[in-house]
Amino acid sequence: MTLARAALPPWLRSARGFTAATGRPRGRVVAELNTTSQATESVIVDLTSLIRRYVVMSEEQLLVVALWVVHTHSIQHCEQTPYLSITSPERRCGKSRLLEVLELLVARPWNTVIPSEAVLYRNIHHKQPTLLLDEIDTIFNPRSADKYEGHRALLNAGHRRGSTVPRCVSTSLTVQEFRVFCAKVLAGIGTLPDTSADRSVPIRLKRRQKDEQVERSSARRSSRSRTRFEGGCRHGYRRTPTSSRRPNPRCRRLSTIGCKKVASAS
Repeated sequence: MTLARAALPPWLRSARGFTAATGRPRGRVVAELNTTSQATESVIVDLTSLIRRYVVMSEEQLLVVALWVVHTHSIQHCEQTPYLSITSPERRCGKSRLLEVLELLVARPWNTVIPSEAVLYRNIHHKQPTLLLDEIDTIFNPRSADKYEGHRALLNAGHRRGSTVPRCVSTSLTVQEFRVFCAKVLAGIGTLPDTSADRSVPIRLKRRQKDEQVERSSARRSSRSRTRFEGGCRHGYRRTPTSSRRPNPRCRRLSTIGCKKVASAS
């Protein structure tokens, strides 16, 4: 079962980000929380009910995650932000699944796995996303400690508004102060170092038992299928009917079903 419009609470279902025809998320959902018309308690109940359908967690953990989701939509009013630490003692405990669900709920999600230092600093500096960082154990692994010093500096300072980390840019050796404040989820196997753990709210997951059933999430498949079902390729061309097998040589992604250069309606 896909994580589709029918699975979401009414206040989130009416938010932008869904197609009218299929009701499926266009990659991600930007939840527009209207606190003037929706009681906070109702919002929290809806969030916990949704997350519970796809991830096995305790009631206390569900409440914490739901409150943190609401926090991402009001972070512009906060001077500090607690990280959400999602860890487990072993693989296949639901960390990536939880990140997929959070990607549909938090404000300005950026789900990534160990981006380069340049990409990480510039994206946070310009966009202030909600960083959903998976495989965090690689960054804190002593064997690769020298490769991720910049990542750890960002995590150590990024919980407080106004914090910056200096970096040299381009070949002119110009020093730029990068803003590193944003909401962050840190997911990985094991535990976090004391400096990062002190800034985080811990969510410790464990592998679900056979009698613990959850629904299958296909958030990534919904994101990838947006182009296929809503028309167009990565060049912005409309795809032709399947009867036409004359692929556009410039389009590699959908050449098997036919694609020719037609201006996108959008």
